[in-house]
Amino acid sequence: MPHHLNTRLKLYCSITKSRLMFRRLINTTTEETCIFCTVYTNLKEVNNNRPSQNKFICSRFVYAQEQ
Repeated sequence: MPHHLNTRLKLYCSITKSRLMFRRLINTTTEETCIFCTVYTNLKEVNNNRPSQNKFICSRFVYAQEQ
């Protein structure tokens, strides 16, 4: 299987008071839970061709367990 990132810009992390908060974000499409966030400064938008501000996307994720 090719090492492609299908969930590249699907899981975003929230930032509050200039502090990175590790909030668990659940992706509705893949049902994955974010557990770690990574900062991307020169991240290019998919819709826009110019670089945007600092964005926090999910770097690590785990499959949501059925409760």
